[in-house]
Amino acid sequence: MHDSFAMIRWSRAGISPGTSGILWSLSVAAEVVVFVVVGRPLLDRIGPAGAAVLSAGAGVVRWAVMAETAWLPALALIEPLHGLTFALLHLTCMRLLAQCVPRHLEAQH
Repeated sequence: MHDSFAMIRWSRAGISPGTSGILWSLSVAAEVVVFVVVGRPLLDRIGPAGAAVLSAGAGVVRWAVMAETAWLPALALIEPLHGLTFALLHLTCMRLLAQCVPRHLEAQH
């Protein structure tokens, strides 16, 4: 839903499909960086509660800016927050599941 409506909004604001693709690339690159490089150490350092709060705060900033403007420099600055709003929260949820699921119910490797 978010992706579809963002594309509609950006298109109506005069942002070209190519530029929209670059914006999406920024968010995906940030997601990969969080999943591969910074997510696990950050989660280890601040814990699941801290990571959830950081993810939520990044989401508030990202969505508030997106709701107020389609100014390209602002969008370019907030799209990388996807790394926190999605990837870090996903890692947090996986960590919590790993802590909550009894050993005998875990999937086998």
